[in-house]
Amino acid sequence: MINRHVQLVKQAQSGKAILPLVGLHAHEAGYESIVENGAEMELIVSPEVAETLQNEAEYAELTEEMAATGRLHMFKYEGELPYAIVVLDETVQIDVDEAGEPGHFWKRTLKRFETGHCRRLRHINNNPQK
Repeated sequence: MINRHVQLVKQAQSGKAILPLVGLHAHEAGYESIVENGAEMELIVSPEVAETLQNEAEYAELTEEMAATGRLHMFKYEGELPYAIVVLDETVQIDVDEAGEPGHFWKRTLKRFETGHCRRLRHINNNPQK
C-alpha cells in the first residue's frame, strides 16, 4: 500500500493533499517529484507534520529544497486532521490512521469531464483558481 502511494507521488505532475501524518519514504518521493521532475504540490498539514518537516533533519533539508523551487506550497492547519486526502494528478486517495500506520480507505482514478459550463471554484481568499 505505501509503495503504491510512493510510486504515485514520484510520477505525479501535480498534487494537493491534507496530511495528518508524514513518512520519510513518501517525503523523499515528493522531493524527487518536485525538485527533479518539476511537479507542483500544495499541502495542508497538521501541526505535528509541520513540526516534523521543519525540525527533523532528514525531513527539513528536503523540505527546504522543495520550497526553494517555488513549486511546494505548504499550509499548517491549527487543529486535528482525522484522515488524509491526497489528489495526485487524476488519482484521489482517502487514508485513515490505523494505530500510527496509514491505511488506504478509498482510492479512485478521476475521469475527466467537460467543464466549459461550470463556474470555476475560488480559493478561500477569493482569488480565481488557476
